[in-house]
Amino acid sequence: MAKKRTSARQKPSGHSGGSKPSAPRAGKPGSARRLVRRLFYWGLVGGVWAFVLGIVGFIWLAHDLPDVSDLPPPGREATITVKAVNGATLANYGPVRGQWLSYENIPEVMILALLAVEDRRFFQHGGVDYLGIGRAMLANLRAGGVSQGGSTLTQQLAKNLFLSSERRLKRKIQELLLAYWLEREFSKEQILTLYLNRVYFGSGTYGIDAASETYFGHSAQRLSLPEAAMLAGLVKAPSRLAPSHNYDGALARSRQVLAAMVDAGFLTPQAMQRAKNNPPAMAHDAAGPDVRYFTDWVRARADTLIGKQYGPVTILTTLDTTAQMAGEAVLKHHLSSEGKALHVDQGALVALAPDGAVMAMMGGRSYGSSNITGRLRHAANPVPHSSPLSIWRGWRRACHRRRCLWMVR
Repeated sequence: MAKKRTSARQKPSGHSGGSKPSAPRAGKPGSARRLVRRLFYWGLVGGVWAFVLGIVGFIWLAHDLPDVSDLPPPGREATITVKAVNGATLANYGPVRGQWLSYENIPEVMILALLAVEDRRFFQHGGVDYLGIGRAMLANLRAGGVSQGGSTLTQQLAKNLFLSSERRLKRKIQELLLAYWLEREFSKEQILTLYLNRVYFGSGTYGIDAASETYFGHSAQRLSLPEAAMLAGLVKAPSRLAPSHNYDGALARSRQVLAAMVDAGFLTPQAMQRAKNNPPAMAHDAAGPDVRYFTDWVRARADTLIGKQYGPVTILTTLDTTAQMAGEAVLKHHLSSEGKALHVDQGALVALAPDGAVMAMMGGRSYGSSNITGRLRHAANPVPHSSPLSIWRGWRRACHRRRCLWMVR
């Protein structure tokens, strides 16, 4: 029996030249199992460390997040209203806020214009649009600079409500966390309502109602398509594009918004063309007096006059709008008729009442081109104990031929 078992284990003989070479041995199964166990072990260790570092990083990012248990109310910073002697408003300084509009009272064209140019996938993403971020990165790479941003409306609202405008990685990650919180706590309609009632539109205006009243002279509930496109375009650069001082820039940007609305399917090309043919009319009265020389002079002294205030302040001045318009006409007439002969291209005018009250003030041919406004302010601020008569005598010394040139030094 032993021999049979032994012979059974013997390999069959091959050719007479010798036995057949044995095949190479396969790798040991145990080594593969050890490799799998090692990979699993180190993967588990790496996962635990990643989890721990993630928790530490989250605590580091979240420890100084603002309290979001309740949304901060709209600011109540001091605003200054300067009025003429007859009570007419000459200027407003400080943040201007209009009525708070509910979602139902916000015109649809305003919402569509904003979404078209700022966040087309607003109703699809959960606060952060990774597709939009990728698209913006590609566009910026092609442009060789920053041409597009990837922030959603929710992220912009989070920054405006809770964070500063500093550009740091930590603040950007906090912005993402707060955007997710806003999306969890509020509906899309509520987020849009918060955004449009708080965003800055330039010229000291916050919210669409204040912007509409300031720029167009009526409530935001009555916004037309061209007006809505102009307001939506201001969000990108409100200080630079404010139509109160850069109407051409605001108009060009509004046309980009209209084109974006067509591209997004919110508007037909025909409606876009009609809107382009009817640009928004500004609320200011071009025929009224230019009181900016005077209001700048008053504003420069307001802090001394009223001290630190936390509410709205109204300053009733002595300026007479009728006298202001007459002074403008006189100054422009003399600059046009006699300026060339006297080698004078600018001038100034201050009209004083017998008691020394300033009734009118002009600092040049036009506000933007004047270079003597600063010196004019001192002329309207005589030294103590000086009477209007003594000021008049000083000015008369500069008279030339029966016509007085009021030299401001």
